[in-house]
Amino acid sequence: MENKENQASLQTLFYVLRRKLLWMILFTVLAGLASGLVTMFLISPKYSSTAKFYVFNDNNNKQTITSQDINAAQSLVDTYIVIIKSDSVLSQVASEAGVNYSSEQLLDMMKAGSLSGTEAFYITVSSTDKSVAYKITDAFTKVVPQVIKEVVKAGGVSVFDAPRVADKADSPNMKLNVVIGCALGLVLSFLVLFLKEVLDTIVYTE
Repeated sequence: MENKENQASLQTLFYVLRRKLLWMILFTVLAGLASGLVTMFLISPKYSSTAKFYVFNDNNNKQTITSQDINAAQSLVDTYIVIIKSDSVLSQVASEAGVNYSSEQLLDMMKAGSLSGTEAFYITVSSTDKSVAYKITDAFTKVVPQVIKEVVKAGGVSVFDAPRVADKADSPNMKLNVVIGCALGLVLSFLVLFLKEVLDTIVYTE
């Protein structure tokens, strides 16, 4: 009995796929098109600018650097990032960049983290205005080394990769959004048509 029910379900499934294939294709294309239009006209593009910093301590002035020196520098990365995200530092960054953003707004715009567990870290700023993203990131390169030198007496940071003005937007990803829209359209159209077919109790033939 169970095998017959499973067979009937599979037959219904294949019947829907065969009979409603054109409708499913149409819904899929329309969903992908709608996703593309929303991405193009309703989602503002965001641009990012990134600066990379190298952490050093006083022992780095030696001609040879030991693994202990590297470990000490790595342990400072998280501490430096906490300092960078403080209100006082963010206020200095906003002033240096000439932008009227609060500390909370700058925190929402920025990302910071270590580079693959090394003694280096990055700061990335994203904005709908590419010039603003660059100005703020560039301000970090000027403020951070000075602040770290004042706050942490036994070490500092240096910029080894300066920020640049973004030449293209990081988000939204048009291709990805269209693919997701098409996938959702395909799945939803199949579910709707399948349920409609299953729940339809009308007899169409003798």
